[in-house]
Amino acid sequence: MNNTNESGRSMVEMLGVLAIIGVLSVMGIAGYTQAMRKYRINEAINEISMCSITCQANFNGVTNDCLNTTDVVGTSCDGNNGSVTVTIGGTITEAELAKAIPSSIGTLSGGTYTPAAS
Repeated sequence: MNNTNESGRSMVEMLGVLAIIGVLSVMGIAGYTQAMRKYRINEAINEISMCSITCQANFNGVTNDCLNTTDVVGTSCDGNNGSVTVTIGGTITEAELAKAIPSSIGTLSGGTYTPAAS
């Protein structure tokens, strides 16, 4: 008597499923990491530009008063032209931040953010 009523999955099928899950997981982690980096850069840009607006409005030396996040650890304000000296720390670099700032809102060079002329 031949019993052909077997149930279950073969080892090859199980390894195939695990390989697919592994590839999807790696892609998901890479996408998440990239999205978090972009979020942190955008957050830093927003806070620096808001600090510059505050600086221009007050026209006085505001030091380390505008923001203190993981990536932007210090600021100081030059009330004469509204520029903000920025100290970068954390997970983003000054070069990444400078490259990401739209020219329409200003520039970051040598640690100093200068707002665009109105």
